[in-house]
Amino acid sequence: MGTANLNTHMSRDALPAWTRRGLLAAIVLIAAFLRLYRLGDLPPPMNADEASRGYDAWSLWQTGRDQFGVHLPAFLRSFGPGDYSSATSAYLSAPLSGLTGFGVRGIRLTTALAGIATVLFVYGWLNLVRCGRWALIAAAILAVNPWHVRISRWAHEAHLTPFFLAAGFYFLARAGFFGRSDHTHEPAPDLQTDRRVNIRPSLWAAASGLAFGLGAWSYHAPRLVIPLLMLGIAALAGRTRNAIPHRARGFQWPAVALGLVIGAMPILWTLVQHPERLMGRVKYTSVFSSETLKSPGITDQADPGMARRVLTAGRQYLWYFDPVMLAWRSEVEQGLTAPGYSRLTLPEIVLLGCGIVRLILTCRRDVLHRVLLIGLLLYPLPAALSVGPAASSLRAVCGMPILMIVEALGATWLLGRPAARFALGALVAGMLVHGVATARFYVNELPARLSHANGEELFEAFTWAAQFEHEATAIYVTPRANQPQALMLVATRFDPDRLHKSTRVDIPWNAGFDQTLQIDKWHFLPKRDPDPWELTDLPGLVAAHPPGSRILILCRPFSPSRGQFECPLGQVVRTFTARDGRVWLEARTVVTPTGEVRENRPDS
Repeated sequence: MGTANLNTHMSRDALPAWTRRGLLAAIVLIAAFLRLYRLGDLPPPMNADEASRGYDAWSLWQTGRDQFGVHLPAFLRSFGPGDYSSATSAYLSAPLSGLTGFGVRGIRLTTALAGIATVLFVYGWLNLVRCGRWALIAAAILAVNPWHVRISRWAHEAHLTPFFLAAGFYFLARAGFFGRSDHTHEPAPDLQTDRRVNIRPSLWAAASGLAFGLGAWSYHAPRLVIPLLMLGIAALAGRTRNAIPHRARGFQWPAVALGLVIGAMPILWTLVQHPERLMGRVKYTSVFSSETLKSPGITDQADPGMARRVLTAGRQYLWYFDPVMLAWRSEVEQGLTAPGYSRLTLPEIVLLGCGIVRLILTCRRDVLHRVLLIGLLLYPLPAALSVGPAASSLRAVCGMPILMIVEALGATWLLGRPAARFALGALVAGMLVHGVATARFYVNELPARLSHANGEELFEAFTWAAQFEHEATAIYVTPRANQPQALMLVATRFDPDRLHKSTRVDIPWNAGFDQTLQIDKWHFLPKRDPDPWELTDLPGLVAAHPPGSRILILCRPFSPSRGQFECPLGQVVRTFTARDGRVWLEARTVVTPTGEVRENRPDS
């Protein structure tokens, strides 16, 4: 049974056009609701990573420079010389941040819209080369998938990767790759239109290369996966006669290559000019790098040797095909997941298994199935070759939308068998139940869990303190939070021009990260005590200001159970409560009388 016959079989159950459009509209509306509803406070603002990227986007819109004053950078220095992030998300977010008003919602809006567009691209790709039923099921699964919904609501540059992958595959299909189903009518070329027909597929092919190139720029993981994926597709196209229409074969791959080079130009330029920026995270996260032995949490500093490193990579690779991990035991990364509310719902695991079986049975005679199988095998590689949180949903982000498309293939396969339709109905019902439970958890329970971890009360304190900034000589932030300066820049809407002219003090920390000690009037005590130790001497730091200076201090309150008193100075003027009901932060004011500050302890 050849590919054409397989396409014919799948196209027989194609739905009427008006039915497909109505169902697609409903799917897109559901996807939009799940990604836009209360976008500004679910999850609670703000993660330091999305705050840093969001502020860079606003700074680029306002000044054409990032927060460090670099003009139109290809990679953004986030939190140190070993932490350079792709500027893709910042450039895409800059117009929306500028036009909709700079804030949490504006920062996250680009990722949310990209998530909705990914659903459309997946539908368009499968509907073009196979049947509308498979396309609709894949779009529906992606629209409600917990993993994709979560990443569409969090502004991290990695979360644009599924959008670029789906767009690249769609444009490849428009260029004629993967063959066409027989219900997609294509007029036969003639001598007068042959030139036009040859050019159009090449333009789509160039657009595909551009999307894949931008996808490789978007994050570390696709920089490994996308080149290997393109090589796999090229090898398949070379061995499959009907992978590309005969009349367009001479133009396709040069067009794809041209688009790929243009899209990946920022990577190539950085590789030549600043290779340390491109390889910074690889240096500190690769399982084969000696620098990973210096990372926090590594107590055994002895080199494990190459054999152990290879075994570690292999074990981590297999994690991403573990049904228990995918559906239940996924890590609590960035506080976005919890046991039972993981990447895939339990019924999706069954559909994924059916889809993988279907791929294995048909991949020899269907080029599209071979591409999907290659994508499945490649997506865990970046995470497997890294150390750190396991299993990382960021480093495995190239699994979307491939996993959901394979699930839809399994559902389509079951749907074509009357004896299995009851089981499929039960799985769909299970997905709905699991989806409702996940949504309830995400809206009602997760915000309280994430409130303190995401620095919500710190974000509120920065917003409040901004109105008194002109009155204060200095503002000290003593909670040893993760990169609190990023939250401050967003919460206070710190003027980028002022930032570029302000005094900024950063000190090296570990694993290529820095800690920011000062931005203009704002002073941040280090998360861990570095040398010199005087940096943590808050009374001494405050006393160093001239007499009459008004100092504002944001600190944790006294805890009798711990016996800790983080800030022994001044009077409390405001407290900040997290969603769990606990007072996590208080604001204190100090006026230096003679340069000597008296400690104000509870027992004094």
